[in-house]
Amino acid sequence: MDVRIFRALKLKISMNLKISKAAQLYFALTELGSKELSFTTAYRIKRNIDHLKAIGEKYSEEMKAEYKKLLPVKEEYQDAEIKYYSAMADASIYKKWDESGEEEELDLKVLSFENEDIKFSARQIESLEPILTVES
Repeated sequence: MDVRIFRALKLKISMNLKISKAAQLYFALTELGSKELSFTTAYRIKRNIDHLKAIGEKYSEEMKAEYKKLLPVKEEYQDAEIKYYSAMADASIYKKWDESGEEEELDLKVLSFENEDIKFSARQIESLEPILTVES
């Protein structure tokens, strides 16, 4: 491994990130945190989750409140209705946060998944992009 790359993997990066992007990153990392990964990768994910936790929890609270506002009062709901209103609440809160332009200064660990056996969706890659590094 190139020494420069090795040093880059050890670094944490300080960045200003829109809170909407930070929330996306939190949820992407939380999902990855449940996967079987190497100790180093799991540690870096955990540390990043710890740094983003307050943002993720605030986003979740706002999304739950928005969901309750959107959900019509009924005795029983179908799964499709629940998913629909959850997606509507998520989109509404994301748009509100994104349009606010508010940023948070974060110290995050860079991640490399070169040695991990894991598949990513395009959405996960987009969410993780600020902290991903590629080994060459």
